[in-house]
Amino acid sequence: MQMRKVPYYAISRDEEALKLAIPMLKRRVISEGQHAAVIEYLIAMNRDWMLSRLGAIATPGLRIEFGLPSSIDILRSSRLSIYATLIADKIKEISGIQLSSIKLSKRNTSKTTLSIAKAIPTPPPSTAVETATLTTRRSYATPRFTSEVHDATVMVRTAVSSHKPVRLDLGFTTGLPRTWSRLWLPTISGIFPTGSPEDRFRDAQIVELELDHQSIGESLGHSVDISAALYVPHPTIEP
Repeated sequence: MQMRKVPYYAISRDEEALKLAIPMLKRRVISEGQHAAVIEYLIAMNRDWMLSRLGAIATPGLRIEFGLPSSIDILRSSRLSIYATLIADKIKEISGIQLSSIKLSKRNTSKTTLSIAKAIPTPPPSTAVETATLTTRRSYATPRFTSEVHDATVMVRTAVSSHKPVRLDLGFTTGLPRTWSRLWLPTISGIFPTGSPEDRFRDAQIVELELDHQSIGESLGHSVDISAALYVPHPTIEP
């Protein structure tokens, strides 16, 4: 089967982006439950602004740069994959909207930046260190899904250096209606399995995570196209 065009969006400049202080991010170690507390706080403090922005933009995309104190090792704290799933689910709950693009990053900086702006289809960057694509009909909840992702992404996996920061871009093309955020964590688990001889990677090493989605209707049926691209992250910008 021929792979369809990889979905990728640029998020336009947001003149109304918010600068936030999130107290929970000051913790040296953030548990999975505390990830949820970070997102609950972010939504509770900015709910009306977020709903207004989501309702005013035809194809909204979300960008968050999480600011962590300089005393915290960003390669060991705050898993962007968990934040992404939590905030996508919360936005769908409060607005009914499934975002087409979510771009998350983390830096040693004093403030967290929250932006909701138009997601604009554009070709993906040409600077990827390694890429991989696959099409699967497997349910994301089954071991066969992660196994197929694992087999297809060996070159991406081996391009990652232990204890080095990475940027990971994932694109998903779906057919029949899916909650596409359910695909994220199983896909990352397939690319970077834990508890195996290949396990030399921590999820927290992802300092930039970009997730993009397009739906093409019944022609794809229950299948999903997945693209994965590994990049060198942007240079850290100090406050």
